[in-house]
Amino acid sequence: MKKHILFCLFVGFLLASCKKEQVVISETEHVIPRGQLKVSVQNEVNNSTLQLGQMLYTNDAGNQYRLDMLKYYLSNFELINENGTSHKFGNFELIDQAKSASQSFTLDSIPTGTYNKIKFLVGVDSITNQTLNHPGDLDISYGMFWSWSTGYIFLKAEGAFIDSTGAEKPLIYHLGSNVALSKVEIDIAPITINKNTRNMNIRLDINKMFGVAEPLDFNFYNIQQSFPTGEERWIESMRTNLPNSFTLEFVQ
Repeated sequence: MKKHILFCLFVGFLLASCKKEQVVISETEHVIPRGQLKVSVQNEVNNSTLQLGQMLYTNDAGNQYRLDMLKYYLSNFELINENGTSHKFGNFELIDQAKSASQSFTLDSIPTGTYNKIKFLVGVDSITNQTLNHPGDLDISYGMFWSWSTGYIFLKAEGAFIDSTGAEKPLIYHLGSNVALSKVEIDIAPITINKNTRNMNIRLDINKMFGVAEPLDFNFYNIQQSFPTGEERWIESMRTNLPNSFTLEFVQ
């Protein structure tokens, strides 16, 4: 009798072990492979890297100018696959021309698929923009916020220009507020991501940011702080110009 009982217990143990092992295998088979996209951002004027602190440039309004500072937020990236499905990252990247390390970042944990479009925002979405001192690149220690109003500065460009009399005048562009948020969409040659790493280079054309069809004349628009009244046209011009200022250079 004891032998019979022991035999039954032994068989039961084996069956339980097999059942448990089958569950583990099933879970493993459903793991989705992930990849990553390394993104580099290049700020340029006339197809050359922007040089800070040098009066080298002329915009489409004929203003000679220089930039001593250029900082802006790129956020909420999305990759769209060939079936129209979107993979969202929810990231916030502060691009600073004075800090080369800030000009590259990685979009991680990308599901396997073939992607043909990328989307992102220039600025900070309205929900995040309601409160300050978020972690990472949104930390207020980076100085991208207004002390007189709740909200982030989406883009900060500071420098100088030569006015119509030949005098050097300050150039200060602080773009922000929810109405200034710009959405960028760039079609890309289809790329397949499957546990691999791809590379993308995004270029910002500074002169396109200042306008081409209707360029901003610094003689009239040289100090802009995104005040809710009196700067509506400038805000709308910047919001319209920015999506057309970004291009995709390559994907590998």
